[in-house]
Amino acid sequence: MWFVAAGLVAGAVTQSELFSSREPSSGVTFGVFVEPSGMTVAGLVHNSCLPADFQTNDRFSPEEKIRVKVGELEPIRKRLALKYVRDAV
Repeated sequence: MWFVAAGLVAGAVTQSELFSSREPSSGVTFGVFVEPSGMTVAGLVHNSCLPADFQTNDRFSPEEKIRVKVGELEPIRKRLALKYVRDAV
């Protein structure tokens, strides 16, 4: 299955690189797209799983790295749920 080949397991936390703009031309922001390090898939971290200031916070600019947690995997639809993991203080 695609997620096994990509090395994805539910509950895994991984560094991921942002590759999308926070401000799409449509004016609607659903979140940020990331590509987990060393994996061949990309996914959306929905805005409900991000800090309220993610649109103005430089931490969420393209090519920055954030930590994400893999949630639910939907192999038939080739979808995965990702959540932002705050850095330890």
